[in-house]
Amino acid sequence: GGEEGGGGGGGGGAREGLVLAMAREHFGPKQLEVLPLGLSFPLLEARRACRHLASPHWPVGACALLAREDLARQAQVTRRAASISLSPGTAPSEAPEDDPDGMLALVRSSSLRFARDLRLHEVRRLLCSSRPIPLRSVGTNAEMSEHDLVHEQQAKLALLCRRTMALSVGRGMFTLASSPAELVESLRLAPLDLKGRTSPKAATVELDTSAFPPDHLMWPEFHNGCASALRLSPPGCGPVQHGELGRHWIMHNQPKARQHAYAGFLLGMGLQGRLNSLANTDVYRLMSQGHHVTMMALLVGMAAGKRGSEDPAIAKMLCLHIPALHPPSFTELELEVPALVQISALVGVGLLYQASGQRLMTEVMLGEIARPPTNELLGCRESYSVAAGIALGLVSLGRGSDPGLADLFIEDKLGSYMHGRAPVYSSPDGGDGMAKEPTASLATRCYRIREGPRVNVDVTAAGATLALGLLFCKSNNASVAAQLEVPHTVHALRCVRPDLVLLRVLARGLILWDSVRPTDAWVNSQLTPSTGGGERGGLEPDSTTLRLARLNSLAGACLVLGLRFAGSCNQAAHDVLHAKVHHFYALRLALGGAAASTEGTRADRPTVESCLGTAALAMACVMAGSGHLGSLRLLRVLRRCADNDVSYGFHMSISMAIGLLFLGGGRLTLGTSKAAVAALVTSLFPRFPLAPTDGRYHLQALRHLYVLAAEARCLEAVDVDTGEPAMIPLRLVLRGRERRELLLSTPCQLPPRNSIESLTLASPRYWGRSLLVRRRPDHAAALRQRVLWVKRKTGHLPYKQDAHGLSSIFCRPFGSAAAPRETSLSHFCSEPAIRAFAQHLCRRAAAPAATPAATALTASPDAVELHTFCDRLLYECLTQEKPDLVPAYLLLYHTALRLQRNRCAVGMRSLRLLLAHAEARDDEPLQRPFLRSLCHHVLRAARDEGDPPPAPGASRSGAHWLAIAARRKQQARAQ
Repeated sequence: GGEEGGGGGGGGGAREGLVLAMAREHFGPKQLEVLPLGLSFPLLEARRACRHLASPHWPVGACALLAREDLARQAQVTRRAASISLSPGTAPSEAPEDDPDGMLALVRSSSLRFARDLRLHEVRRLLCSSRPIPLRSVGTNAEMSEHDLVHEQQAKLALLCRRTMALSVGRGMFTLASSPAELVESLRLAPLDLKGRTSPKAATVELDTSAFPPDHLMWPEFHNGCASALRLSPPGCGPVQHGELGRHWIMHNQPKARQHAYAGFLLGMGLQGRLNSLANTDVYRLMSQGHHVTMMALLVGMAAGKRGSEDPAIAKMLCLHIPALHPPSFTELELEVPALVQISALVGVGLLYQASGQRLMTEVMLGEIARPPTNELLGCRESYSVAAGIALGLVSLGRGSDPGLADLFIEDKLGSYMHGRAPVYSSPDGGDGMAKEPTASLATRCYRIREGPRVNVDVTAAGATLALGLLFCKSNNASVAAQLEVPHTVHALRCVRPDLVLLRVLARGLILWDSVRPTDAWVNSQLTPSTGGGERGGLEPDSTTLRLARLNSLAGACLVLGLRFAGSCNQAAHDVLHAKVHHFYALRLALGGAAASTEGTRADRPTVESCLGTAALAMACVMAGSGHLGSLRLLRVLRRCADNDVSYGFHMSISMAIGLLFLGGGRLTLGTSKAAVAALVTSLFPRFPLAPTDGRYHLQALRHLYVLAAEARCLEAVDVDTGEPAMIPLRLVLRGRERRELLLSTPCQLPPRNSIESLTLASPRYWGRSLLVRRRPDHAAALRQRVLWVKRKTGHLPYKQDAHGLSSIFCRPFGSAAAPRETSLSHFCSEPAIRAFAQHLCRRAAAPAATPAATALTASPDAVELHTFCDRLLYECLTQEKPDLVPAYLLLYHTALRLQRNRCAVGMRSLRLLLAHAEARDDEPLQRPFLRSLCHHVLRAARDEGDPPPAPGASRSGAHWLAIAARRKQQARAQ
């Protein structure tokens, strides 16, 4: 109690011991009512004093005795929450009928998180894809023919639909884990509305899809279904009313149409770990349908649900779809695996064997980065190589220096894949270790591409660079990072594709993790030279190669900053990234002007667009879950770009940035562990699709792996009396030499728990509490629940109703005609006994209609005096937070009245003990005026009995009344 309450001295220790003894003996309010007032009042006073000193580690019985239900509720054992979940008291009750995407329910439930403005409503508008698209400023020319009007409407609608089809990924981030799972409800897939609505006639315009490829809605529908699944809370989280969602619910909700959306739904369920409940027969039924997207989603989803477990059943299923893991006797013609399924199987292997360093999988993934061209991989060789590199990095995540993998020469082989040179090493079999031309069977031989013995770095460099960065993630290995140096000469720049410079800066930052600094100086140190430096045979200072390489290196440095400070809300990192986003946006505006008509500037537009999206994502990563208003304003400006030069991938990057900024409605953020960084690198891979059907460089389904990096660090305060969320000021002390303090208000995002020293409620309206997170494991466990149960003091309103404290009981007339007592009391106190006391015993502002008996009682002088006393007593007990002493005050009042009329030995003994206790205490539990009045009544009673008056100056002391009581006791014995 001393640590928690901040002192108490010897008296405080005695009171605490007394309260703990009462709780141990189950001595509660009912037992206190039986005791005489002289014995019960010291116990009541000790209980009231210890209410300020109570600690969360006290027994539940002691907390209940002190009327600290918040501590008792916090001490209850609750089931362990998952990584992302809903907090009690904050889950949306029911989804409205006009809310198919779940954003309206999220806005209502998260209103306290951003209570000062309507930013959540704005985010909902920016990410909505289930309503018709408004077509403004179309057909304003009165001389335009109907044919031209239709043509203009279709052209405008096609550009806006390109943006709408890319919003689902960001919406999945915004609504992540925001809705409780209901077993009795069917699957609700949000519609993807590609219709337009003109103004002011509100006419509907249908999109003409004749010019689009047949599968142009495959990935948009997939992302839409995945967002619908990610909206549900993970298993074991949130309120469970009808049971968890199992295999029957998943299989029953398979729609006959919208198969792509159901495939995305399966991936979302797998990322939350719900596909683990599927039986083998269910998996076979889904895989045997022959739907490639469903097979892909099932492989990645089941591996994500079992990541790092090396589950043999899932491993067999994954290996069956990777030709490199088939036995030699297996004929490839017997099983034709689509390229999409092969790529997903590679990523599934990486997730299933995450950070295990499994030798066989490491060796196979290393070889698959440079897999020879095959007929089925002609259109996605780069994506296959990138998936193999990601899988290699996941399998050996942070284990690049593992001695068990040293004989594989991983670093040398990856270096050859990046730079194109043949690896030279001493092989165990005594050979020279030179790379040999791979041989392909007749079934896998490509009849359209033939490559020599050297690797094609345009295909393998991206995957090898990512693999090397993940293998030595956070190792600070300078020798490995030297392979990823950005080119500093013109000749070296000619040998490296500009977009690969971005990946080199990214991988180098992952390795040299501790050297990343949120400063402009560190960003500038990662850039390529802006001029040729006068080198013979060099390029011109304004050449396209130099410009593109420098832009990509700047975008790579921004992405490193975003990953390094993900979810930290670091102000320095945000300022740097905010400035870089403005820089890229200014470049884009300059390239889009009338003066930008040369061939070189046209080549710069896609690069500037990609770098702008990457920098925006990095800024959103730093401020993930914070809902930063300045970042939202900037992203809203970027979202307005919807012309012919803006690609589908740019719209996806901006929607993802908005979703990350409000991750989980502001309740979730991003982690920086090795696994979280690997998931973010996979999700935010800085090569975005040009069109909805584009999957050449990166599998679009992997954009949803950010779920594996999401963390719940949002602390919410819940009023224990009402069960409603509350806004509470907090004071956090962070670890370190400076012991920096943070002032926050719940609900809020907390820093990582390992950086918190202590947490204190800094509000006079609620009962105080301190959590010593570093010293006390039980306090750290209470903070890990992310719910802080609080109890509001009597006489105060919540901050949501009274932000500045101008409507508390101290700032308004109590019991006047303008503010009736019953109305005022209903806001400040919820105890039924106090309300009944105020209704029947306190003075009324206006004379109500009463029965004759009540009128007679009220008309008596004693009744009028009683009402006056009770009215003052009620105000005093409410303002000084001691409503439990109201019965004691009443008993003292009636004792004084009885002593005026007749002698009462029991009453005198109780008063003698009470006065002795009050004289011994320095803090005076009874107010001086009331004690003086009580002494006056007893003095008058003693004078009626013939007792001598007290000496001058002794009217406030109990010694005189003790002497009188002793003399009366002797007289009683003599008689």
